[in-house]
Amino acid sequence: MSKFKFKRFYQGDLPHHQLEGCILAITLRLNFTLPKQILKELRQMKIDYHKNRKNVEEDDLNLFIENYHKTRYEHYDDYLDKYNSNRINLLEHEYLSVVKESLHFLHLKKYFLISYCVMSNHVHMLIKPLINTNVEDKPYYSLAQIMFSFKRYTSGVFKELPDYVSPFWRTEFYDHRIRDDKDFFYQLQYIKNNL
Repeated sequence: MSKFKFKRFYQGDLPHHQLEGCILAITLRLNFTLPKQILKELRQMKIDYHKNRKNVEEDDLNLFIENYHKTRYEHYDDYLDKYNSNRINLLEHEYLSVVKESLHFLHLKKYFLISYCVMSNHVHMLIKPLINTNVEDKPYYSLAQIMFSFKRYTSGVFKELPDYVSPFWRTEFYDHRIRDDKDFFYQLQYIKNNL
């Protein structure tokens, strides 16, 4: 099986869970390291979540999960805004135009692009992966395929620029599966507020 073939669940530094036909909120960032204390806090949040989840009543579980993901996402994004050790600013024209071009190029090819915003060191996007018509059983494009295409194209263009560092993008990315209308509009508003 190809490493880019659709998978319902795979594990890296961050968990990724993609159900067929779901909408995804994704944050990817430049390859810089957050301070150790911040990484430690994010890991501890995850440990506490799994520990406390066992004690949550079934009726309260969905709200507990939603609150965890919302809080962790906001913390992660807040840290990205505060810490950037790179000389690269994605809002500069030579970077911004390539990021936008790549996002729009993949629209209606591998995903339906609902919304996005580009920040100085990271990108938020809200997408719905499309069915891959090149495959007999027509599975949806996987997150791995989508991120590979985006990162490969942008890195290929950026490597001609003077401040390029390799790897340009962080290998891992944060993704969140949209669970309902409330979640969808929260993520959409979050992206719009960052514009």
